[in-house]
Amino acid sequence: MSPIKDRKFHSNWQMGGSSQSPSLQSGSVTFYAALDKMIDSVMDGNWFPNVNQVVVAGHSLGGQAAMRYALMRKKRRYESNIKFWIGNPGSWTWLTNSTDTRRLNYDPKNLQEDCTADIDTWPYGLGGNTSKIGKYARSRVLANVSDTVALYRWRNIQYALALLDNGSGDTHCPAQYQGYNHLHRGSNFALALAQMPGGWPANHSLNYVAGVSHQDYEMYADTRSMEYIFLKDFHTKFPDLYTPHSHKNKTTPAYADDHAWEAPIYRTIAWVILVVCIVAIIAGLFICQQCFKANANDWDRDYWEYDSKRRLL
Repeated sequence: MSPIKDRKFHSNWQMGGSSQSPSLQSGSVTFYAALDKMIDSVMDGNWFPNVNQVVVAGHSLGGQAAMRYALMRKKRRYESNIKFWIGNPGSWTWLTNSTDTRRLNYDPKNLQEDCTADIDTWPYGLGGNTSKIGKYARSRVLANVSDTVALYRWRNIQYALALLDNGSGDTHCPAQYQGYNHLHRGSNFALALAQMPGGWPANHSLNYVAGVSHQDYEMYADTRSMEYIFLKDFHTKFPDLYTPHSHKNKTTPAYADDHAWEAPIYRTIAWVILVVCIVAIIAGLFICQQCFKANANDWDRDYWEYDSKRRLL
């Protein structure tokens, strides 16, 4: 990949954080927006006509990224062909607020601080201080949290939890309200998911991997993980959920949010400005030619020639 196309992120990439360098005219790009671009390209039939499915898979911190991206990602027309594999994340984004449904680990021990006001705040939930939700989807999520949760429950997701993974994972205070280690938190999340209205989501599956702790290679190599990531629906491409542009709300600009400057109106304006500049340059050159004609007439040239010859004598 060309260096000019590289983007550097700090550790907040797993929650959709913004790039740190190089600087961009638009300021920055979020990690999730970068994933959107990559998946859009891979699912473009003109470029990759034989691609049927894309799996977003991540383990540990990558598992946090995959889980939160699945929650924040906007539905696209090919969304039925996107799957997520989430392995041993250190923390989760809870789908219900603690004010509505008490956390399974509602009274954690040995806390070093009081963070009860933050346990629902992003990236640990969708409530609390909602200004913490990343810019990638903040306005869309806040407009309708229930739709965001419903879309997550609709997705095709496999959770993979190692039965020996008792590592502490995310050590921040709000994570302790989810459980004390990777396995505890993952199991609590799965139980909370099953206790939501509608029960366990039809397209979700839970895979406990025996004899494994926090090793990514063993988690990926597990039979059920391999089958889900590399074989499930390999030869199947599900129909688009809608035809291009048919899902757009007529009251919403077609090029809203991150791609507003790609709208046809701005391209037209850019072309008009370019043409005006070219015409102005040509007109300026023509005017200069008319205003500043050559100073020398025939008599002047004859005199200068005569004078030059005299100087050579």
